[in-house]
Parts: sequence; structure tokens; C-alpha cells
Amino acid sequence: MLTRVHRNLLQYSNKSLPIATTTSSKSFINTQSTTPSKRNWDPKSIFPNEPGQVRVCGITMRDGHQSLNGGMHRIDLLEKASKLFDKIRPPTMKYPGCEEIGGGTTVDFPLRFKGENPFRNMEIISSNLPNTPTSALIRSDSLCGYNINPPDVVNAFITRYAQCGIDIFRVFDAYNNVDNQRAVSQAVLAANKHYQAAITFTSHEDETLFNDGWVGYMAESFAKLGAHSICIKDMAGIASPYLMKKWVLAIKSAVPELPVHIHSHYTTGFSPITYIQAIEAGASAIDCGISTLSGRSGHPAMEVFNQTLYDMGYDLGWDYKQALESMKCIADLYREYHERYEFCEMKMAGSVDYRVFTQGIPGGQISIMKNELVRNGYGHLFDKVIDQIQFVRTQVGGVALVTPTSEHVARQSIVNAMNGQDETNDNSPLWPGYSEMLRGVMGRPPSSPDHNLQKRALREYTIGLLKNKDLIINLDSYSDDLLNIIRDNIPNLVEFMWNFSEPIRNLRDAQDLEHRIQQLTTVDVNKYKIQINESTEKLKTLQNSNIATKEQDDKYTLLLKCQPDDNTYKQLIDNCGEIGKFVKENKLNKDDFLQIIKGSTMCTVCPSTILPNAMDKSRNEIEQIAVDKEFGIDDDSNIPQRDTQQFEEWAILQCMFKHAQNIAQFWFQNNQNNPQFWDKNFPTDFPFDRDEDSTTTTTTNAITNPIMYPFRTKVNIKSDQAEIIEWSNTELHRIFDNDIKKLNNLNQRLTQIKSQKEENENRKVLKQRALNKTEKEIDDLTKLIKQKIKTSIYNTQSHQAGYKINVDESIKINWNKCLAL
Repeated sequence: MLTRVHRNLLQYSNKSLPIATTTSSKSFINTQSTTPSKRNWDPKSIFPNEPGQVRVCGITMRDGHQSLNGGMHRIDLLEKASKLFDKIRPPTMKYPGCEEIGGGTTVDFPLRFKGENPFRNMEIISSNLPNTPTSALIRSDSLCGYNINPPDVVNAFITRYAQCGIDIFRVFDAYNNVDNQRAVSQAVLAANKHYQAAITFTSHEDETLFNDGWVGYMAESFAKLGAHSICIKDMAGIASPYLMKKWVLAIKSAVPELPVHIHSHYTTGFSPITYIQAIEAGASAIDCGISTLSGRSGHPAMEVFNQTLYDMGYDLGWDYKQALESMKCIADLYREYHERYEFCEMKMAGSVDYRVFTQGIPGGQISIMKNELVRNGYGHLFDKVIDQIQFVRTQVGGVALVTPTSEHVARQSIVNAMNGQDETNDNSPLWPGYSEMLRGVMGRPPSSPDHNLQKRALREYTIGLLKNKDLIINLDSYSDDLLNIIRDNIPNLVEFMWNFSEPIRNLRDAQDLEHRIQQLTTVDVNKYKIQINESTEKLKTLQNSNIATKEQDDKYTLLLKCQPDDNTYKQLIDNCGEIGKFVKENKLNKDDFLQIIKGSTMCTVCPSTILPNAMDKSRNEIEQIAVDKEFGIDDDSNIPQRDTQQFEEWAILQCMFKHAQNIAQFWFQNNQNNPQFWDKNFPTDFPFDRDEDSTTTTTTNAITNPIMYPFRTKVNIKSDQAEIIEWSNTELHRIFDNDIKKLNNLNQRLTQIKSQKEENENRKVLKQRALNKTEKEIDDLTKLIKQKIKTSIYNTQSHQAGYKINVDESIKINWNKCLAL
């Protein structure tokens, strides 16, 4: 039974909604609702796990257009597509699989390029998919952004996304670090949604690093976190059929109770064969795009695998002929829209680019990167950027190239190419995200990064802290001489902290070696005898060196939280030279000193665990932005009230994107009343689907001629009293209806503003600003209406008819009648 909802959820975009709550006591009846927040799919009823059953899952509405059209599809197309995709699966389909609609770039691109609300988009799309579970791709603690978020932001985003209609959360970590998924997995499970843990497929110069034992260990670890299924995420299409089959077998051997879902891209040409091999090894779901948005850096076609798997005898869960008919309509829709989005299409010399196999660039990134280079006049650097990506990746520890690490490695490669370099060196500035990777604040890489680059990143970041008032809270009170001395001593501080953290780093290396020895021994002790012996010798060397105890490890973690114990704090002060001296002399505040220490040392734990909660800070930042950027003075922008769902969404977006080119701020300021702000990102002849209501309103506003009909023709000339002109309600409606509606709306707005709370000084400023603006608009409109009434009275040309008019009384009586309309 479907629960009905308003057809167009865009009506919520300008309303202040109360904050919804999520309870963890849902019973699962597979509620197939058109109301996003009432969807209630049983997490265990989405994917089959029996031999012979496979689900062809859709990727078109998210990764499909991200990979082939740079993520630029607008909500009008996605809304039409979602209605058609829901027709593929019958309402009674058992284990229906899913359509991916969220995550990835579907949050920042609507803000950055399209001026759309990413949460409203999810509600619109999911409301059209009652028969189809929806999925979203989540970048562990980075969520859908590029920086690590603290646990309270992670929880707020996942909870809100679930309320917007997301049923499956595919969570991956670029570092393949299990702990980095912990906070997200807890939030997903608390929302009673399907947690799909993804293992990022990657290659490494050491072919034994990502062995079968490691794959099985990862699957078992995710199962302990509560995963409902395991996904192998091959974001670049570099998994050969042989390797993918090995990975699937390793997972099914380790956790046979969990379904395996395969995601790959067509870029290298492997993926169709890879899918077949994975299915034969036990995978029960694959990701495909509709045929007219498939291939190249996209994905294998749905129609092809619908037919192929049926011919091979697999149970797809649907009637393949009926499904094919539904797919044809979707293919036609995207064929119709193809020309519209040709400006951002990923064009390749052929359908396969084998360079991706050696460089490992994700399919979802390569089109975006090329579009951005062309957009900014650097398209000629594309090949040079691609050629150095793998070495730049090696310099930062050989991490998997998947967002956000692929973004940062690509950005660093672009910076290098722009500076005439083929690698990251002292002649190339460090991209901020690449610096984060070097400093360990995004995770622990599989191999050791370039130590010189790491120390450089620590030095530059710590020096940059001396300009950051958000972290160095007493910055304004320090003299320039003091700050210059601290700045000059940063290199020595970084060297000291490098040595100080060495036992902790040795401990992490030892833990990695122990896991590696165990995994290789389990897989094939004879085949990997040389590697096992090498790892054993390295482990013995570490164990005989300066290696941290658990107590020391715990103390170092407290230091990263800026909460060191007394002995550690004293040790730092005594060994930090001039900087420590300033603390003893009370010239440098303790909290500021600890921030400098934190900035100068390596992060060795799950990054989000040492971050303070940020939602409340984000709320305050939005209000400060509104005050500083003068929201509501020269425009109609405003911010939602606290304790509304809309303001909570803004706070989430502020935390996720405040370091990303101010895209959150621009969206806050322009999304309500200036949709044309983002038109520059599209061709001048792009056929935007604007709201028809706004066009109608503009036309109505243009009717301002205050000429009344019929004119008065019978006059009592003998009367000594001046005549009072009183127009009929019909005539008043014709001329003043739009103005009076606007005046009533302004008075309603004034009442609402007066009732707003003043939780802090910024809210007080914003309230007074809104009051002043609204009162002025009311006053100006009142004068305008009265002037129109006066003009209409004079237009009767009474002097030619030989009678007098009481103008003031005529204005008064018609004004009162206008107010009563």
C-alpha cells in the first residue's frame, strides 16, 4: 500500500520544517512509500544471497551522469528518469536490488554548479521510487565532501539523508581503514538502514599487499561492524576478471552469509567480463547504467546484462522482457537529453582508455577533471596531469585513488603541471587536501609516504596556523615579534615532534606487519615465503627499537585531542625551545600552544575521533556569515530559524563544505531568490526549466496602469459638496490585486519576524535588519498603492465635467476597500 505525498517536494524548499526524529525501534514491513521519511525497507530483504540469483542494479541517476556528464544533470531530468526507473521492478519483486541516487557529487555539485537543494533533490527522486530501494555512496567520515567530519556531523547527515529516502548506504574509505567506517556504520544502523561496506579495489607496486587474506580480513571486520552486504568498489575499472574473481571468492569464504555487490567502470574495457567472472564466483548484484548513458568512463549497459544473464539462466527477480520494455523508455529519455548535456560529455578516442589501467583514475572523476581543466583554460594540461598521477600517488603512500584521495592527488598533479613539474617537489605548492594526506589527518596509507614531503606539509600547515583565528583563539593578543619568533622555530618544532611521534609510528608499522604476516601465511605460506620472511625481519627490527606501549599510544591520542596528561605537557614545554619558553613566561596561551603542537605532529589514529563536535559551531558560523555578508540588505536572502530542519541542513552543509571554495556560502546567499547565479556553469542557450510561477508573477507585476473603467458619466453639477470617487471591487481587483497580495505577504512576514527568537547577538542583528527592510518595503508599497489610487481618481478628468472631487476622502475610502479585498 503506497503512502501518498505531495507530487512536487520542491514546495518544501522555502519552508521552515520542524526537525524530524529517527527512532531505532522500527519494525520492518517493507513499506513501499512515496513519502521519503516513511520508506522502511528491511535491510536484509534487498539483495539475494542464493546461488543462481543476481540483481542488475542501476547507477544512471548518480554515478552514470557523474562519470559521463561530469555530474551536471539537473533535477528536472532526474525527476523524469526516477519515475521511469521505478517501472522496471514489479511492486512484489523479492530482493529488488537498488537504484543509486545519492552521495558522491550529488551534494556539492547542486550547491556548486546548479543552485539546487541536495536534500530536496533526494526527496523528489525517492518519492518517485516506491518499488525501488535507493542507495547513496558515502566517503566514510568525509561523507559527500572532501574533508573529515566529526562524529556529530556524520550522525546528523546520515540521519537526515535517511529521512530524505535513502535506503542503502554504500560506505567506502579511500584508505581501506575499517575504523574510518565506524562512525558512519553506527549512524546507518541507528537509522535502521542497509549498511553496505565497500572494499576499495586498488593496485600497488607490491602485488602481495592486497592479497586474498587481506580481502577476507576486511570482509570479516566489516561484518563485525554490522554490514548487511559487501561491495567491491572498482572505481576505475582496473580490476581484471581474474583478480575480481579472487576477491569475490575470498569474501564469500570469509563471510558467506553476506551478499556481494560489484561496482566497476567500463573505462579499461574489463568490466563486462569482470562482472561475469564475479557472478560465477558468487556475487549477487552488479551496477549498470542505461545504454544511452553507458560505456567509456561510465558503466556496462543494463539492457546488455538483462539479456545476457537471462540467457545464462540466472534468476533476475523480474520478467526480463517487461524490464527491457521499461528500460527502452529510459534509454529514449536520455537520448532525448543527450544534446542538452553534450557540453559536459566525457569524450574519448574510442570507448576504452587503457591509460586508466596504469594510472587508476576513477571513472567518476576523469570526466569532471577534464571538464574543469577545459573550463578554466587548462585543457592542454590533461595528458600531462594523467601521466604523473601514479607517481604523485606513490609520494603520498600509494593510497587508493577514490574520492576524496583521487581528488587531492589529481589536484596536486594539476598544480605540478601548472608549475611545469612532473612530480611533487619544492617547486610545486602543496594542495591543501594533499597536505592533509601527508600529515595523516585523512588516514593511514598502505606504504610509507615521502618523509621530506611529510615534514614540509607539517611545517607549512603549522606556520599557516599562526594566521588562523579559529584555532589560535588569542591570535590578536600576540605581538608580531612573538609570532615571528614562533614562526622561525616551527622547523625545529616539527623535527622534535617527528622524533617524539616515532615510537607511535613504529607501533603502527608493527601492527601492519603482524597483519601482513598472518594474512600471507593463511593464503599460501610456501608461495609467499620470501615476503613473510622479509616482513618478519622488519617486525623484529621494530620490536627491538623504540616502539610505543599501549599506555604511550593512549597518551599520544590524548595529545592529538589537545588533552595531554601533565607529564606529557611538561615534556613538551621543556623540549620545544623558544616556543616552550613563551608558554612558561605566559606569553603564549596553553590552548594555543597545544594547537601548534597538534599541527606539527603526525596523526596516527582515525581522524574523526580526535575532532571536536562541530554542528553547533556550524550554526554559529552561518549566522556570522549572514551578518558579515549583509544577507537581506541588498537582496532577499535570509537564513532559516534555529530548531528547524532547514537550518540543520544548512549547518550540515556548512561543516562539510566551508573549506571548499565557499560553495556553501554562495548557495546560502543565492539559492532562494537568485537561481540565475549558477547559469554561468551552463551554455548560454541551455534550456533551463524555470518555475512557471515566477514567470507568471513577473507578468502580473507588469500590470500597473491605474486606469479604471467605466468612467463616471452622470454628475450632480448643482451640488455644493465635492464628489467622492468610489471604485467597484471588480475594478480594484483588476488594478490592485497583485499589490495588495504583496502587501499582505509583507505584513505576514513582519508578524513572523517579530515573533522570531533572538538566541544570540547575530540573530538579534539579523532580526532587526529584517524588520527594517520589511517595514520599509511595506511603507514604500503603501505609498505606491495610494499614489495609484490618486492617479486613478485624477484620470476621471472631473474638471472637464465641471464637478469637484474630494481627493483625500476618495483615496481613503478606496484604500480601505483595497485592504478588505
